[in-house]
Amino acid sequence: MKNSNVLIGFLLLFLSLLNTSCRKEESVFEGATPQDRLLVGSNAYTLLTQTALHDGSYDNILDQASCIAMKLPVDVVVNGVAIEVLSIEDFDLINDVFSLDDADEDSLEIVYPATVIFADYSEAIVSNTAELEVYRNACGDENSSDEDIECIDIKYPIGISLFNTITEVLSANTVKNDHELLDFLDSLTDNHVVNIDFPIQVLLKDGSELEVNTMEQLEAIIESSKDSCDEEDNNVEDTECDDCSEEEVATIWSTCDAWEVDKLLIFGINKTDDYEDFSFNFKADGSVEVSTATSETYMGTWATTELTVFTYLEITIPELSDISGIWTIIDLSIFANDEARNKIELLSGLRSLRFKDDCNDDEDDEDDEDDEDDEEED
Repeated sequence: MKNSNVLIGFLLLFLSLLNTSCRKEESVFEGATPQDRLLVGSNAYTLLTQTALHDGSYDNILDQASCIAMKLPVDVVVNGVAIEVLSIEDFDLINDVFSLDDADEDSLEIVYPATVIFADYSEAIVSNTAELEVYRNACGDENSSDEDIECIDIKYPIGISLFNTITEVLSANTVKNDHELLDFLDSLTDNHVVNIDFPIQVLLKDGSELEVNTMEQLEAIIESSKDSCDEEDNNVEDTECDDCSEEEVATIWSTCDAWEVDKLLIFGINKTDDYEDFSFNFKADGSVEVSTATSETYMGTWATTELTVFTYLEITIPELSDISGIWTIIDLSIFANDEARNKIELLSGLRSLRFKDDCNDDEDDEDDEDDEDDEEED
């Protein structure tokens, strides 16, 4: 009997220690305050899910639909010209073919079978135009409202801790892109407690970057940013620049005295790297001075001409035949702040050229590369 009392005493002491130990484990897990947790079904959860959805508007020149995208590579026939689309850079080549003759009726035919990517990153093989049309029609009308939020992006990777209240398993997760984030969010249940490892960075459409330190702050930033930009969900890319006047060209050159070749495609061949160390100064007097990292200097001229709906830019630099010629101005992007870099997009036959100013040192180039990497991964 005495031994039994001793045994019971030891058992009660063990249970007491075990209970204390469990409470300590829970207190270690608590970490962030409850308001910093991500709750399934909350507004923050919904906003993050919409931000992580796959945006299908970047390839509307291929499929004329913003809620789906074509998986690359894909073969197309553009106005009778066969083009293998390997990356989003090849969309410029399609535009080049479209712009060869303003009077003709443009056509683009996809070579089937091809693969369609949906907003949730799932895929389907389409065998003909009729099957693709079914998915197009499901997207709704051009520029209609869709669920995906395109005006703000998460800068990856981010860390997320996950605790399962049933299995009592605590895990650490690293999310590297939108696809992984959406899969992670879809896998959550009411039994999960989620904490994001703040601070994290978010990228806005104008190229600026913000630091976010709490879940409440993240929710507020996405909520205020989701309708702050033009999501460009038009189904066919417009190659006409409405604001590309002679005055605007002079204005964009005046914003910076150092311009770099951000893109140069000639007959589908990417020659951007050939001009990596070139700096262009388009001066107000109509002259151009080009300097290189090897201390070479080239001189030339520039001039604009407005005809009908287009404005043309003539660049003459005798030593640089790739850059010289009469270019149609496709787009001008002039930013009033110092957070983003000004750009001018040019087209001449099957040549496509884009200059970007080299005066504002931001992460715009890095963001573009990240977007392209994400598209290739998806």
